[in-house]
Parts: sequence; C-alpha cells; structure tokens
Amino acid sequence: MIKWPVSLTILGFIVVYLIIGCASRRGGVTPSVTAANSTEVGVGTREADTPQTGPLVVAEYLPDYRLRDWSPSDLGPLTDLIYFGIEPPADGTIDKDVISQEVLSLLRAVRDKQGCRLLLCVGGGGRSNGFADMAADLQARKRFVEGISRWCMDNGFAGIDYDWEHPRGDKQIADYASLIVETKRRFDQTGLMVTVAQAVWLDLGKQTYEVVDRVHLMSYNHPYPQATVMKSWIDVQRVLGWGCPPGKLTLGIPFYGRNLDHEAKPYRELIQGQKSGPTVDVIGGYAFNGADTIRAKTRYAIENGLAGIMVWELGQDAHEGASLLNAIGDGSEDNLRE
Repeated sequence: MIKWPVSLTILGFIVVYLIIGCASRRGGVTPSVTAANSTEVGVGTREADTPQTGPLVVAEYLPDYRLRDWSPSDLGPLTDLIYFGIEPPADGTIDKDVISQEVLSLLRAVRDKQGCRLLLCVGGGGRSNGFADMAADLQARKRFVEGISRWCMDNGFAGIDYDWEHPRGDKQIADYASLIVETKRRFDQTGLMVTVAQAVWLDLGKQTYEVVDRVHLMSYNHPYPQATVMKSWIDVQRVLGWGCPPGKLTLGIPFYGRNLDHEAKPYRELIQGQKSGPTVDVIGGYAFNGADTIRAKTRYAIENGLAGIMVWELGQDAHEGASLLNAIGDGSEDNLRE
C-alpha cells in the first residue's frame, strides 16, 4: 500500500468528504453545547439520578496515528468525535499549535458534514505523565484551564475529554477532581463540555460525577473474553452505585478483538476473508463484540436511561455492511427514545 504524505492524504480526505457531505448530509447534534437545559447542582450539572431522555450519544475516539490510513465515510449515528489526543503539560502551558492545521481542517470537515461535536482528549494510555504534576499545582491548573478553554473556542471544539490513566491514591484522585471542577466552572462561561474517560475499577468520586457532562466507561479491558454483555452490565451497575447519574454515563465498547495472550487486532482485520455472521464474537481466538452483541449493548444503554455508547476506536471499524458503527445505529433505531 502506498503511504502518501499526511498533508496530501488529509487534503484529499477533506475534498472528498465535503463533496459527499453536500450530496447527502445526515442529521445530527449541533456542534454548540451549553448547560442551558441542565438543572444546576454544584457546577452546571443535572439532578443526580436523572436518566437520559434525549438523543442517544454515540461518542467515538479517533487516534492521531490512524489518520494516515483512515478515510471518513458514512459515520451513521456518530454524535461526538473525540480526537486522541494530547499529553497534559506538567506546567499547564498549552501550545496553540498542539494540533496541526491540516489535522484541524480534517476534523472540522467531519464535524460540519456529520453535524457532530468535536472533543479533544487530554491524556490516555501512554500519554498521562503530566497529569500528576499539573493537577497538584494550583497555578498550573489555572494556566491549563484558561489555555485549553481559549484553544477550544478558537478551533471550533465543543470541549475536552480527560483521560488520566491512572491517578494513584486519594491525593491524586482529589487533585484530579479539583482540575475537573475548575475546568467545568471555566467552561460553563462559554458553553464548553467536560467529559471524562473512566476505568471500571476506579471510583472517581461523587464530586467528579456531579460536575462532568459525561462519563465514558471503558468497559472493555477485562480478562478474556474482555467485553461481554454481562461484564458490561456489572461495570455499569458498579459505577452507578458510586454515584454517577445514568444520564451522564456512556457504555464503552471495543472495535477490536483480543486473545488469551492479550494481543489485540482491529475488527476490520479480524473479519478480512472471514464468513462471520452477526452472532459471531470470536474469530481465530480473538474475542470481540459482533454486530448482535453491539446491538444488545446499545439497547441496554437505551432501556436503562444511559447517555449512550462510547467506542474505542473509530479507525478499527470495517466499512459498509460489516460496520459495527452501523450496528449501533440499528440498536438505537430499534429502541428510539420518546
């Protein structure tokens, strides 16, 4: 396969994507997000036990390392595109060019065609080293919150997604909560969102659950098979028990498979040359979520008043009829909210 320079590849994607978008725009949420429809509890939050009654959230991560071979096509029910991502600066200073203009142009083209929100992921696996120092320092937190707020407003992003993997001990969890609360307080002034990715075993504390707009539950890192329906149900009940409102919680699902040796493969690679039907959840020893499992999880989220579905990650999906993103759409169409 020819590897084109990133700038040329992105430019080609933008042109094709905008042409397609003009021909057939799908409905979606508007990029602008405010807290105007929220009942205030603390800092811009809904009442604690309110279930989700609006449109189903479908939030998907797109890592920077997928851009060379990712071609945006029909993104179906996608409502939130989370760009992964940047490492939090230890001193809180944000570089205004932290994401290149070429990449920003591609992301904004997707946003405009799809009608989705853009969120910037801060942290993540292998990218969380700066969190401990920054979150522990009041001045660094202020510097970061002000800088990232300006950056989002200048670049057309609806907010940020915090993903500290992982705070250790009560002190770091408290520092993290302070960072999140201060971010939300500043973001409420301009209608920006604050979401957080959460490991299933780590209680982020009621203060965090009260102020964030959404919690993205990473319910796909269990021992083999790592992401069954039953394991996801247990994860959801645990986090709800910790105090997360159901209407803020998205159930995370994987677009990859994993084997007993903890090796992973993208879903699109697993099904190449395979005659796998929608009921299949294992191929070649790799456990994954097939179309029927995806539909079942989507229905579960809707029937239990969750905010919706989160996916890791968009670049691993297959195209057209085999797409798992389409399976999410199927599950949501079967259970349309009033």
